[in-house]
Amino acid sequence: MSHESYSLFELNTFFRRIFALNLPDLIWVRCEIAQVNQSRGHYYLDLIEKGEGPQNIIARLDAVIWQKTYRKILRKRGSELNYLLQDGMEVQLSVKVDFHEQYGLKLIIEDIDPTYTLGKMELKRRETIRVLKDLDLLRKNSQLLLPDVLQKVAVLSSERAAGFQDYLEHLVNNDYGYAFDNQLFETAVQGINVEQELISQLEIIKKKKEQFDCVVIIRGGGARLDLSAFDSLELCKAIANFPLPVFTGIGHDVDETVADMVAYQSLKTPTAVADFLIQKSMHFESTIIQMGMFLNSQVNHIINDQNILLEKYSQILKFESQRRVNRAEQMLEFVEQELPRVSKLNIENSKKQLENIETIIRLLDPETALKRGFTITSKNGKSLHSKKEIKEGDILTTTFWDGTVKSKTIKTLK
Repeated sequence: MSHESYSLFELNTFFRRIFALNLPDLIWVRCEIAQVNQSRGHYYLDLIEKGEGPQNIIARLDAVIWQKTYRKILRKRGSELNYLLQDGMEVQLSVKVDFHEQYGLKLIIEDIDPTYTLGKMELKRRETIRVLKDLDLLRKNSQLLLPDVLQKVAVLSSERAAGFQDYLEHLVNNDYGYAFDNQLFETAVQGINVEQELISQLEIIKKKKEQFDCVVIIRGGGARLDLSAFDSLELCKAIANFPLPVFTGIGHDVDETVADMVAYQSLKTPTAVADFLIQKSMHFESTIIQMGMFLNSQVNHIINDQNILLEKYSQILKFESQRRVNRAEQMLEFVEQELPRVSKLNIENSKKQLENIETIIRLLDPETALKRGFTITSKNGKSLHSKKEIKEGDILTTTFWDGTVKSKTIKTLK
């Protein structure tokens, strides 16, 4: 039994003809970029498609963008192209299927559709918002207590980012001389490392949160695709649960990332963040000045009231003192006028009292009473006041005004 036999080259030539005949035109292919490598201006991509599980790869194919084509797509798509050509990005590619006898099957990329990637990102963004809403995290960070002054700031940015330099210059050269202590925590602000680096730096800041008043995440402007990392669920959860207020100045005027939604406050640009910090200090200073003016006004008001009251009391004291002095002078004058008359009257009254006393004394004198016919009876030298003091046989002495008589008691009568 004989079998028809082909050389490997003949078989691959057959395959090339099949692809050339059946896929002569460009086609759109949906896939995920597993890896991108660049060499001499050419970009080599490892394309995959995943099944249900995250690690379940059900298809894989190599692709290339030749240098000349890359330049053409770059002119057409602008900065979005570099963002699309990243590991893990879901893309839709316009490709020509090429089979080479020596190098095998390869897709030649002619164009990239950014709207497909944006659509995928939007679906993912909406799912992120739904999850955060279910977890009640959308407003959690904004409910933190904001210090009156934000001076100690942890900044998440790339040191080389133009937005970071604008932010620093705006703060340092503020018109009010406010001082801010900015500590940079270096992180990527675009590319595939943004999410992980931001989360890692937030964890570092959290361990020393007592050293800061707030966290600022800033970057320069860029395409909408550059902002997809700020729609990351894990990054947004880290911001929402962060113990310090987080401010974003990601540098976009229209689009709002999920990170903006969960932050304490979203500001359009890095300089807008700097303006906010300056305005916060201005408001605090203005409040202090107003309080000082109010206190000064109140103190002056109290002092004026007390001065008026003191003047009132001084006048009252002066009037009352003068009134009392006048009364005392009148009393002294009155006493001076009345003293001779009162003294004479008192002397006369005293003489009359003395005369009355002498009369009373004279009337009460026993000798006077005896002359009036009264007698004094005594026994054993003691005056008697009652017959009960006398017994039969007692010797009694009776005193008259002109002498005494002794007698003996014969009988007491009732």
